[in-house]
Amino acid sequence: MHATALLLATLTCPALALPAPEGVTDLLVAMHDAGTIERFDGQTGEWVGTFAWALDAPNGLAYGPDGALYVACGSVGGPGSIVRLDARTGEVLG
Repeated sequence: MHATALLLATLTCPALALPAPEGVTDLLVAMHDAGTIERFDGQTGEWVGTFAWALDAPNGLAYGPDGALYVACGSVGGPGSIVRLDARTGEVLG
């Protein structure tokens, strides 16, 4: 199993986690206060860059059965949302 699937930050139900899509090997970390998802090399742990930005308090990550990355956003006590991203590029999917 890829490191990305093993160590996605703040996953609510780890038993339901799906493996990363084929070819996705980086570790993604949700940065709640910054509103970003940062990408780290799955082998070395070195920071690669910002994977996605302009998110409203991202706090949970999970891959879906369609291969997309789903991001839970929102602060405690506030409205929440789920943002669907391309798992390879970070582009928001409709």
